Amino acid sequence: MKLGINGTVISSLDHDFSDVRCELQEITIILPGEVHTNSMSNSGLVTKEEEAKSKEHNRMKALAADKAAAIIIKAIEGNQFRVLVGSDARFLDFLYRLAPRFAVNFIVNQMAKLKKKS
Repeated sequence: MKLGINGTVISSLDHDFSDVRCELQEITIILPGEVHTNSMSNSGLVTKEEEAKSKEHNRMKALAADKAAAIIIKAIEGNQFRVLVGSDARFLDFLYRLAPRFAVNFIVNQMAKLKKKS
């Protein structure tokens, strides 16, 4: 699970760059969900074999890397300010807006479960 920049940080970035917006093309904030990569094994949380088993089990949740890339490229080309990549990113964004403290605790608990498995 990846955590993206959210909430007041996004607003702060937009405010900080508002003075130089004429010098910048656009800003696109990318909030990714789970994408089929080797990020878990590369981070040392799990082995490559464990990650492969997990990906097979969670295939419906994770987004294929080429689809994630296409969503990101389309957002950047369309000067979209904020893009949620994947259904889990949309779910967590909704949950965070609805109940921020609960959402943070949920994410922390999910990460702790992953760490225990390794």
